[in-house]
Amino acid sequence: MDRRITRMAKAQPMISSRMIKDSLELPVSTVTVRRRLCEANLLTRIPRKVPLLKKRHVQKKRLQFAKEHINWPKEKWRNILWTDESKVVLFGSKDLPHNTHHLTVLFSSFSAAYSFSRHLY
Repeated sequence: MDRRITRMAKAQPMISSRMIKDSLELPVSTVTVRRRLCEANLLTRIPRKVPLLKKRHVQKKRLQFAKEHINWPKEKWRNILWTDESKVVLFGSKDLPHNTHHLTVLFSSFSAAYSFSRHLY
């Protein structure tokens, strides 16, 4: 039972203890599942909040970038990937997962709080 719980938590780091219990159909409480995860050093963490960027922050950074790269030759500019600022979701849906069991996972985003997406400029 312990290995199955640990394996599932490692395979799906955003899964909750209740979801682990239900999907494995375990005859134990969610507290027991959390205890087993804790014993395996897979502790629950909530993604940290990051400040939302305001329009003036983005404009300031773009102006700074433009001033720093004004003298670049055409060859360097050809190596830049230009996009239409589309949102790219890297890990599943854009909804907020509230649990993670990996201590090494660090959630940060500059587009919106608790977002797992990146904007390409």
